[in-house]
Amino acid sequence: LLLLTHIPVSVTQCPEEDAGGYHWNSTDAGDTATHTCAEGFSGSLNRVCSAEGQWGEVSGECSIEFGVC
Repeated sequence: LLLLTHIPVSVTQCPEEDAGGYHWNSTDAGDTATHTCAEGFSGSLNRVCSAEGQWGEVSGECSIEFGVC
């Protein structure tokens, strides 16, 4: 008789938080989270979640979109 037991595996994550004017959801260690800039702006912002579960600095750029006259 073989019994299998489910053993939960803990995954290291960066916690959700607000930074750089955006809300960052929890993200698995080693992944990069990306936000598209707010309406009226172009570009994107990124944050790397380190292997230790620590957020890096917000990088990237949002530029104002100018309408055509």
